[in-house]
Amino acid sequence: MLYEVETDGQRAPRIVTYTPAGKLVETEQQIPVAELPVAVQDAVKKASPMGTVKLVELSKKGGGVVYEVEISEGGRGVEYKFDPSGRLLKTEKK
Repeated sequence: MLYEVETDGQRAPRIVTYTPAGKLVETEQQIPVAELPVAVQDAVKKASPMGTVKLVELSKKGGGVVYEVEISEGGRGVEYKFDPSGRLLKTEKK
């Protein structure tokens, strides 16, 4: 069992996940596209050259960082996950 706390934050919405014992498991925060590392911005353009970015989230879990980018491609949604170096980790159709 995990507990999620969602806030509107000062900058952007944020979701924080905890175990029942209060241990932090994961944080997710919306960020502007401009705050993506350049390598990730380049990887997004390569993965979906004609797509439109709808949402970007910075996810931190277990010491790792993942950038989740939701894109609209030809009327359908696709979520790409990248590491900070721009390496594509996962693609998920919405």
